[in-house]
Amino acid sequence: YNQTNSSGLNNSNYLFSLNLADGNYDWTYEACDTTDLCFNETTRKFSIDTTFPSIIIDSPTGTYNYLYPNYNLTLNFTVIDNNLDSCWYQYNNTNNSVSCTNGTLNNILFNYQKDNNNLIVYSNDTYGHLTSNIKSWSYNLFDFQDYTYNPNITESSSTTFSGKFGIPSSLTSSDF
Repeated sequence: YNQTNSSGLNNSNYLFSLNLADGNYDWTYEACDTTDLCFNETTRKFSIDTTFPSIIIDSPTGTYNYLYPNYNLTLNFTVIDNNLDSCWYQYNNTNNSVSCTNGTLNNILFNYQKDNNNLIVYSNDTYGHLTSNIKSWSYNLFDFQDYTYNPNITESSSTTFSGKFGIPSSLTSSDF
């Protein structure tokens, strides 16, 4: 990207315009007078980054047949950015910092809390570009794990077993 302005006007500002893509650049200049006396300036380095991080969440997603309190769900996500700085996710009104590397799948276990059926993954890069992606899921049956039964019952005896379960209002038998 060499440019020259040899108009020879003293005490003038010279403007050079370039359209540059994202990347790292070195910039130097040389100024010469009419007697070929030249001055070189120290190389300056600069970077251009106009791209925001991209977040891809693979799970959790969709509908789970069965969930219960503190069920281990897996958050799988990948962030793509050449200047990645930090990543975190928000679940149940709590921010959780996680390490992340450009293009690497992250696997994180978290404990499900009833009716908190979405989370947000955030990422920013070293240029301050912040991105987020929200993922939601649902369930067919929620087990509150609140049971009543006779613990002394034997294998060949009958007993009454009762429990507390929750289902979404739109559940039908075809969901199982």
